[in-house]
Amino acid sequence: MNKALPPLYLITDGARVGEARMLEAAARAARGGLRMIQAREKGLGDEELARFIDRLRRAVPPEILLLANGRVRLVEELDLAGVHLGGDVEQVAAARRALQPGRLVGYSAHSIGEVQRAADLGADYASFSPVFRPLSKESPLPAAGLDGLRRVCERARIPVYALGGITADRAASARQAGAAGVAVIGAILDAADPEAAARELLRSWQGNAENRSRPMNKGG
Repeated sequence: MNKALPPLYLITDGARVGEARMLEAAARAARGGLRMIQAREKGLGDEELARFIDRLRRAVPPEILLLANGRVRLVEELDLAGVHLGGDVEQVAAARRALQPGRLVGYSAHSIGEVQRAADLGADYASFSPVFRPLSKESPLPAAGLDGLRRVCERARIPVYALGGITADRAASARQAGAAGVAVIGAILDAADPEAAARELLRSWQGNAENRSRPMNKGG
């Protein structure tokens, strides 16, 4: 499969916003450029999650990369792009062995040590959080800030998604700090217009890249 990682990554939260809102927001954000979604419905059993993913799949375009949170067996069963894991980083090795080549394995990291260990065990990418205070929930962990994100990205051997409190205004700063992309929950799910929210996140991200590549005008 070997999918290229897109810069904007949505994590579902149907338990908080309701499934109907969740599916609608995902569909509208896809029209705004979203291309990767993690089904993170931890309160659902495997069969319930499989049904949720089926409804999610029918709501978004086929090019969207869909990942299951923690349910490795559902990846092959549902032909998903991959799995995202949290908690014990050693799970990454077992997931890598269980999945076909090309399936994505992601890991939720909170330190550079976890990012490095996940890379050693075969993870394709890691999310790093919280960069800022999360928009959608309380976190017991202190916000690392852009300096903390920068230190992680400078040493990481795999792509790192910035997670936690990411807004359109902060997406450009996350890229400047070295992130490969931004992962969001509230920035899209709580937006009045999820399509516009996705567009603004991507515009900020891409605009920063354009600004960095544009030569400085040295004329008077």
